[in-house]
Amino acid sequence: MKLPREYPFRVALKLALSRYLLSRFSFVIPDRYFLMSYYGGRIYLNLKESSMMIDRALGVYEYWKTCLFMRLIESDMIVADIGTNKGYFSFLFAKLMNDKGKVLSFEPHPGNCFWVRKSISANKYTSIKLFNCALSDREGKAVFYPGKKSGWGSLFFSPSATLSKEASFRVKTYRLDKILEEENIDNIDVIKMDVEGADLLVLRGGREYT
Repeated sequence: MKLPREYPFRVALKLALSRYLLSRFSFVIPDRYFLMSYYGGRIYLNLKESSMMIDRALGVYEYWKTCLFMRLIESDMIVADIGTNKGYFSFLFAKLMNDKGKVLSFEPHPGNCFWVRKSISANKYTSIKLFNCALSDREGKAVFYPGKKSGWGSLFFSPSATLSKEASFRVKTYRLDKILEEENIDNIDVIKMDVEGADLLVLRGGREYT
């Protein structure tokens, strides 16, 4: 196994192991969700989906970003997780704040939201509020294109969408400003955003409060 050089040895070893397991033993990995433990608590994951899901289970997913948030997040903060996927960062934020702050989680894909809700219940977190919608620069509806992997869906069509087993569908869109106004929130301390190219739309919809 070739180890990535930019990571600490322990992390690089786990990342290499993740890719090795999926490439050599994918056929024996069950195609189902399991409840697993990591830094953020407990999370439902389907390891067969991708090496990124195995990375999450091994606690090395987006390692440097995770390290940054572990330094930044404090109790009683208000954090937005825009593009929640399976909830890896939302649960990490809640854990780091001892479930005393507020995590606003935005995820347009209903399948992902189903598993996020189950994970919230498994952790008994009360600080997370999940919004099954896409953030944009206007309110209404838009076409959502699921990607080949669960975290690759976007409001913009991409080559990944052509490989998806799911057809495109319409989702509700909201401006972040409108959500914050309705939630009586004056300011957000930290924003994590992973929206597959729709970043500018999100920022345009959040000019008043961010």
